[in-house]
Amino acid sequence: MAKTVVISAKNLIKTFQAGGSDLTVVNDVSFEIESGDFVMFFGPSGCGKSTLLNIICGLEKPTSGKIKIRDESLGDLRDDKLAFYRRTKIGIVFQQFNLLKTMTNLKNVALPLISNGEPAGKAFHRAAQILKMVGLEKHLKKRPTELSGGQQQRVAIARALAANPWIIVADEPTGNLDSKSADEVVEILNILNQRSKRTVIMVTHNPEYLKFANKIFHLKDGQIIKSEHNHNQPKIKDIEGFKISEHNIES
Repeated sequence: MAKTVVISAKNLIKTFQAGGSDLTVVNDVSFEIESGDFVMFFGPSGCGKSTLLNIICGLEKPTSGKIKIRDESLGDLRDDKLAFYRRTKIGIVFQQFNLLKTMTNLKNVALPLISNGEPAGKAFHRAAQILKMVGLEKHLKKRPTELSGGQQQRVAIARALAANPWIIVADEPTGNLDSKSADEVVEILNILNQRSKRTVIMVTHNPEYLKFANKIFHLKDGQIIKSEHNHNQPKIKDIEGFKISEHNIES
């Protein structure tokens, strides 16, 4: 299948005010991401990779430069259009899970759909379906605090998948997990990329995970210092309880 450019960045710069002076966090960054890529932004803490991811997600606007998603400039979108983009076109998985502790796991996954205008019955049915696919059908009525860290990240992945986005973005998704759960999360992202054909973008400082990406951007001091292609991605390793395939994730 022919690949198409889905995200393009040209000369991105992002500065923040710090102590009365400008701090440049992203410094003249350009790249392209194609459909079906598994991309990793790799580098040490403070190199600008999370800020870059926030720009891709529409959570931050660049100080200068252009970021386009399928030829539509995010910088030109109004706040309501950006919010719609985040709710429908992109699924975000955070290091801290960002689950609402007072809500059940079912409600956490259904909430973005309800916020987007889906009828509650349909939203809860979809949420239950996705949670079952990630192996959490026995935990629908539990709250996130009743689950392990790895299970909470599965809930977060289910929430990211609820609106059936074509891009999954993961910001250090293994940072709060033990090594076994962390490895499972990266394997899950690999399944989503290879089996359900999602474009996956992940930020990491762990070199052990670079083998999963087909495209790697190395960052230092806010700049891409090297980019490389990997043609030897590992084959899918099935994860216990994880049942997502190419077709069953569809709404």
